[in-house]
Amino acid sequence: FVIISIYVSIWAVIISLYATAVALGISSIVVFLMPLLYIPTGNVAGACLVLGAAMVLTGITILFFVGLNLITKGVVWLTKKLFTWIKHMLTRKEAAQ
Repeated sequence: FVIISIYVSIWAVIISLYATAVALGISSIVVFLMPLLYIPTGNVAGACLVLGAAMVLTGITILFFVGLNLITKGVVWLTKKLFTWIKHMLTRKEAAQ
């Protein structure tokens, strides 16, 4: 049961990280719209600053998704190896009896 709880915990962390990445993506879209509020007031420098921040946030979001996809593939591979090892251990015990 300990192995199952660790496995579930790992997937819960991965799902939470994907939720964080989605929140970053949504906030980058909102921040891209923010310069529309700065330009009518004549604050062009503020609009450029917010636009730059939106670009940085978009880049961080893309890198975050790429990293999460690699981590997810690694966990899936590790899960396959773990189940193969457990199956091998169970079939070896049956053959020994």
